[in-house]
Amino acid sequence: MIAGLPILCGPGFVRVGRRPSGYTQRWQVETVMSMIQRDLGEVLSGRCFHARNRQMRMLADVHNIMIVWLRGVLRQSRVVPF
Repeated sequence: MIAGLPILCGPGFVRVGRRPSGYTQRWQVETVMSMIQRDLGEVLSGRCFHARNRQMRMLADVHNIMIVWLRGVLRQSRVVPF
């Protein structure tokens, strides 16, 4: 695709500009990484690449579990009128 030509991005919608790429969702990744660092710590203790990779996957899993747990707690805490 040549830049500047129309890009179909949905039924009946045409967008002109950049090619679609993974960089358009970078803000979402940056937000999640910031949340993980704030909630679970900024430092990885692994000394080699594989240990750091394993620890980062574990932190992502813990983060997802925390989100699911919080969603359940918030559902249970709804006030029901009499």
